[in-house]
Amino acid sequence: MYRLTAEQEAVVARARAIAESTIAAHAAGVDGKGQFPAGSMKALADAGLWGLLVPAELGGMGQGLRTLAAVIDEIAQRCASTAMVFMMHHCGVNCYLADPVKFAGVLRDAAAGKHLSTLAFSEKGSRSQFWAPVSKAVVSGSGMILSAEKSWVTSAGLADGIVASCGSAGGPGPSVYLVNKDDAGLSTSGGRDSLGMKGNQSNPMSFKHVALDPAERLIGVDGKGDDIMLGKALPVFQVYLRLAHASRRFRHTERDDRRICEVRANLSSIGNRFDTSNTAIANSKAF
Repeated sequence: MYRLTAEQEAVVARARAIAESTIAAHAAGVDGKGQFPAGSMKALADAGLWGLLVPAELGGMGQGLRTLAAVIDEIAQRCASTAMVFMMHHCGVNCYLADPVKFAGVLRDAAAGKHLSTLAFSEKGSRSQFWAPVSKAVVSGSGMILSAEKSWVTSAGLADGIVASCGSAGGPGPSVYLVNKDDAGLSTSGGRDSLGMKGNQSNPMSFKHVALDPAERLIGVDGKGDDIMLGKALPVFQVYLRLAHASRRFRHTERDDRRICEVRANLSSIGNRFDTSNTAIANSKAF
């Protein structure tokens, strides 16, 4: 399906072995109890798969989006929550790759399984237009202050690095920054109660007067964050259709029965979009 080389097939085979031996074993607890898939993610980290997109010179595998899509396919068939966490991690990593010199240390840590990344784009008030944040950075001396209410952040409170968007302090466009887990002013709230993918910990996060040094934390160019959001994060996120299709097999309880009809009505649409996306992936030179 993915037209992989022998090297790419070997990477996918490594992921498949972990998915069958470890991820599948944890899946029921992850989804049924809403547990973060820490054990599954550690197994992927230990296998070097957190660094799948990281260049070899920084300790990673140096693979591309085609291989990533195939790996997510294997993971999602066993545990959709783990696949979501893994995918969002690579969304963040691909953003770091916009400036591999500035973020070389973070990329090395990701490749070594020491840095889990995620995105924080959607905000209260921005609706589905994640590329248009309503928050705005404020200049403070030589740095920036970020305050925002992010609607949903995967691995909220658990990811080591958060790629966060905000309006630029110097212009109309957005900017994107790396926010670290231990930065002052971060908090997580809410809880996820959904039909499937309960363990990815996608929860609201508040950013209250978070101090950032653009020289160290700005990703890309100030005011041109759409280049990062649409050019680096979105291409990775587009493999979400593969995740959705692979995870269609789910378990449900009587409590969920009232929602099954609506879900089934959407499955054929997902299947059609999946077929379209697979064709695009197979024919895309970008992958």
